[in-house]
Amino acid sequence: MVYNFTIVHPFVLADNRHYTFYIVHRFITRTENSRMQLVPIYHFSCYVIYKMFKQNEVKHLTSKVVYHAFLACTLISVCLSPLFEPRYYILPVIFYRLLTSTSDRPFLGLPLLRKYNVGIRLVLEVFWSWFWTQAIYIIFLQFTFEWDDLPDLQRIIW
Repeated sequence: MVYNFTIVHPFVLADNRHYTFYIVHRFITRTENSRMQLVPIYHFSCYVIYKMFKQNEVKHLTSKVVYHAFLACTLISVCLSPLFEPRYYILPVIFYRLLTSTSDRPFLGLPLLRKYNVGIRLVLEVFWSWFWTQAIYIIFLQFTFEWDDLPDLQRIIW
């Protein structure tokens, strides 16, 4: 299914100013079998999402109907699009975050941190987002290249 239905839009392959160009070239179409090598990552991601929904303390938010509706909407919006764009993932990530709660289990297995566990996890999540935002800014500001048909320097963007 992954091998036959992974469609890479010509626009993604044509414009090297976008992150998606480099992701597609370096990971998805690198070799003949590279898209098949991503299948374990797809399965692991689905498993983690399922476990997060199942462990949620607010049961009416994570019923089987809500989980399957989330899964169906995510598959429709992300998998059926021939373009690979980060903006397509914004709504699934927001809904995932709204529908799952932060675990209150001890962080790193340390019962001492149980009191601050939710706060620690949320701070780590904010740091994770901040880290990737800074990485994107650095790539945008540091890496430039020229095109023959445009006089200005080009930068890598979303």
